[in-house]
Amino acid sequence: MAADFFEMQVKGKLPSAPIFARSGGREWNKDAWKYPIKDAVTAAGLPHAATAYTLRHSVITDLIRARLPILTVAQLSGTSVAMIEKHYGHLVRDDAEEALASIAI
Repeated sequence: MAADFFEMQVKGKLPSAPIFARSGGREWNKDAWKYPIKDAVTAAGLPHAATAYTLRHSVITDLIRARLPILTVAQLSGTSVAMIEKHYGHLVRDDAEEALASIAI
């Protein structure tokens, strides 16, 4: 469970210590992600402008277009169904039309 995970992360730490730390105990921050992501982008042969945000957006878009249930996409991406619907709902509008068109009347 999540509570067990967090309990393990804080065990033996001072109250002012970061919950999540990098090797050597350094705190995670926005810059801690920058170079590992850039290295991964280069290794994958992706455009140099690719960022963690663009990669996340691309994966969510691909999952929605693959017709995964929105709840599943939200769970995989660690966000809410409402956020997925708000920002990616336009990608599934055709699905409703196709479903209605497939019904034999």
